[in-house]
Parts: sequence; structure tokens; C-alpha cells
Amino acid sequence: MAAQFVNRFQDLSAHRVELVAKAFGDGEGSNRQWWRVRMGCRHLHQDDAHTNVGTSSTVECRAVARRPSVRTHRSNHVNQQYSRTQRQSPGRLLRDPQPAAAEVRAANIRATLRVNAELITLYWSIGHIILERQSGEGWGTKVIVRLSADLQREFPLMTGLSPRNMRYMRQFAAEFPGPIRQQPAAQLPWGHVMALLDLKEDPAIRTFYAACATKEGWSRAVLLHQIKSRLHLRAGAAPSNFALVLPPSESELVQQMVKDPYNFEFLTLAADAAERDVETVLVANLAKTLQELGVGLYYAGRQHRLVLTDEDATEHEFYLDLLFYHHLLRRFVVFELKIDEFKAEYVGKLNLYCNIIDGQLRHDDGHDASTIGILLCASKSKVVVDYALRGVGSPLAVSEYTFTDLPPEIQDVLPSPADLALFAAEAVEESGEVPVES
Repeated sequence: MAAQFVNRFQDLSAHRVELVAKAFGDGEGSNRQWWRVRMGCRHLHQDDAHTNVGTSSTVECRAVARRPSVRTHRSNHVNQQYSRTQRQSPGRLLRDPQPAAAEVRAANIRATLRVNAELITLYWSIGHIILERQSGEGWGTKVIVRLSADLQREFPLMTGLSPRNMRYMRQFAAEFPGPIRQQPAAQLPWGHVMALLDLKEDPAIRTFYAACATKEGWSRAVLLHQIKSRLHLRAGAAPSNFALVLPPSESELVQQMVKDPYNFEFLTLAADAAERDVETVLVANLAKTLQELGVGLYYAGRQHRLVLTDEDATEHEFYLDLLFYHHLLRRFVVFELKIDEFKAEYVGKLNLYCNIIDGQLRHDDGHDASTIGILLCASKSKVVVDYALRGVGSPLAVSEYTFTDLPPEIQDVLPSPADLALFAAEAVEESGEVPVES
């Protein structure tokens, strides 16, 4: 059986297969390696200015450290001239390695992705061999066990050939019809593919998660979290007016960005937490917040101050809860938090915020699109939301959000706001001091 395997894959020499195994294997380390590569790809697709900023300072320092070794082969006069040049323009030497360093990183990323694609294709092909042998020999002949033993003898340094892993290969070939190279799963590491195979859902749902993981560069832990939170049911589900106020080419992309509900399970708050409490914890856990809000968002501020001035110099101040900039959609995104049920009057304030952002922060060069407003409420009536959004000029959406309540045994021992007010009054009375209002 091993001989048949070798003949089937003549283009993959033993050395190449072992190189693939060493580079990835089938463990969590390979997932971290792939995640770093995917993030690197997204980084390289940004503007050149962003790419230059991201050049490794380690490469720069090593390049500068190696330069003096060249001077040992030069005359003293040349050495002195080189030293003066180095002292006069220290930045020049730091800038020189950047184009080469960028090329090295890009080549490493392309090579790593190519190796991963070859490994996934190999596993899928092994799965097809297993299906063919089981079809010919029938069940009960221990095809997987025998093939695993044969391949491990043929390739002793290659990992991932255990019977358990080969059962996943068989399932991979059976549930992902070819050609596999053209599917999103071919761009994922094997640990991600195993997580998708454990998902007993419709094939379209697996394709959805594979495409999202590829596009957004999810680690395996993030993929498992999104599967657990049922992202395929939440993505693009928020009621909005995008289709009415945005061009067709934009409305679908923006709609898919919005979830309903947003899952902030990393927040642990009391059931009666105030809006400011939710906002504070979201900002304190910004990395997890951005992960849930979606790829492409840059945090721009909390309680961002907006000012409108009348002709008589009278100022009107407004403070929006959370402001982001979506660099992929090229537009600002305003999030407004409410701890109660949706009310129609909330739409008017959010529409005002979006109009002010468009008038004061949006660039006039044509690169920024109109600001999006997303209202996060504890609950909502879809009928009320639908009528409230009609006739509104700004693109708005209304979503619910969830978070983890503190356990009852902990909430019972925490003082309520009324208790805190009573404690404060008693403390003032005992001290005999009159509190000064700040």
C-alpha cells in the first residue's frame, strides 16, 4: 500500500514531504505559524507607507552591525571616509535594508502558504486513496490502520500519519469534493480543517467559516469561538436601511459587517449594569471587542466630543459612545450603547451623530464614504426598528448585544446603587463635612 502511495505522489519527494511536516505538522504550533503568515499577508496588502513602517527593527540593527565587518578589507582612508558618512547620515543606513527586508518577508509568506497548500492537498489525496481502498476491500479490513503503519515506516520523520489523523483525511475527502485547491479550506492549516470537520452542519455553513477564517486570518481558537457563538446566524442579520440609502455595490458589504446579536461574553457585569459600565469594559478589553466587531476597524475614541456652533457663537455639545474607522470600507463607524429596549427616538440622535461626523471629520477628497451608525440595545422590536429607520438619510443598523452576567451568589453580596448612596450619606454624616460638588 505504501508503494501505491509513493507512485501516486511522485512529485512529492520524501525530502519535500518531511519539509512540509517539519514546517507545519498537525499541532497547535502550526496554527499559530499560519495565523502569523495570514496577518503578514494582510499587512503586505496595505499601503506602501504602512508596509515601510512595519519593517523589522531587528533586521535594521543586524544590517548596521554587519557593515563594519566590510571595512576590515578597506584602506584606512576609506574607513575614515565611511565612518564620517555614517556619522553624518545615520538614517541612511537604516533605510537601505528596508526594500530587501520587505522582499524577504514577502518571499517567506509566499513559501509558507505554498507549503501549507501542498500539505492540505496531500491530506485530501490520501483521504481519496482511503475511500478507494475501502470501496474495493470493504469494511472491516482495517485499511486506515494498515495504511498508517505502512506510511509511517516509509516516512519515519513525517508527522500527522496517525490512524486518528487519517480518519480526518478520509472525512475531508468525502465531505469536500474536488478540486480542493479552489476551495477556501485549501488555504487553511490542518488544525482549522479538523475544526471544520467536527462541525456537523450543512456544507454551506462550513464553507462560510472557511471563507471567514481565510479572509480575516483567524487563529484556530478564534475559529472555534466563532463556531460556538453561531456567527453564521448572526452575520448580516441586523435590521438596517443600508439597501435604501447606499449604492448596491456597497450595501451588501456593509450589511455583512453588522451582526445581530453581538456576543460580548468576555464582559462579566451585573444584570443592572449602566451604559457607562458596559462602555468602560468594552474599551478595557479592546482587543476582544475589535475581534467581535469585525476585521478592518480602528479604534478612534470613546465619548468623542462633537460641537455645533450657532451664528451667535452658542455651542451645542454632544458625546458619542464609541467611534471607529473602517479602513477597508473607508468610512467612520459610530456605535451607540443602550442598556434598555430600542426606542424610536434613539435613531434621531444616532442620525445626528453621523451627520456631524460626515460634516466635520469625513475627508472631502472623495476617499471617505458616508458614516455608518450602529445602535446596540438590550432588546428590540423588528417592526418598530423597521418603521423608525424609514426616511432616515444616514446608513443605520440596530443590533442587540449579550454579555455574561455575574453569578447570582456574587451579585447577592455586592452592594446595590441604593446601598452605596446610603453608605456615602452615613460617611458624610459621621465626618461632619459638607461634600463639595465637583
